[in-house]
Amino acid sequence: MILLGGPISPYVRIVRVQIEHCGLQNQVEVRMVATRVPDSPVHMHNPTGKIPTLIVDERHAIGEARLICEHLDGCHYGAPFAPTQQTLAARAFEGMALGFLDGMAVWIREARRPSNEQAPSIIQQEQARALRCIEYFSTDPSWQDAPLDYARTCIGITLWRMRHSLPDFDWPAKFPDLASWHQAFMAQPQVECTGPPQA
Repeated sequence: MILLGGPISPYVRIVRVQIEHCGLQNQVEVRMVATRVPDSPVHMHNPTGKIPTLIVDERHAIGEARLICEHLDGCHYGAPFAPTQQTLAARAFEGMALGFLDGMAVWIREARRPSNEQAPSIIQQEQARALRCIEYFSTDPSWQDAPLDYARTCIGITLWRMRHSLPDFDWPAKFPDLASWHQAFMAQPQVECTGPPQA
């Protein structure tokens, strides 16, 4: 199998964390490719052009990080990284994590536009959403001690990408306990080795 992605995509990095965490390095080749260009190699396998895209065989490619992680869970014998059978509480928690990730992606896309093309209202809405989510995850930190899975990785990688691309959003100063968890999360070998190349 081949995973197509980009070096700073949070969605790609989540799948890469699973590959490392579940010991799938010999089953999945990770390729960093150009995206958002007319001749992106992703288009040959996934007409949406989205990353990550997992090429399973000559006929099948899977898009969307959650679906890829579900497929990869069938390739190892450990605990599922992206379980399909969840309690209502676990499903609700993962939904919050996914919404946090998606909102951050919208914020970054808007912030990358030329200043005269940005919509301040969108940036304000997404910053407010991010703060609500961070406060939600900080209110009951019991989730932080659970095993690594898709939801927790979503939260950790979203916080990383915020620090990478939105450095003026100083959430660690307001939520030091969450910042401590995040520091420990990022130091895990299966997370640390998936970081973008150093300049």
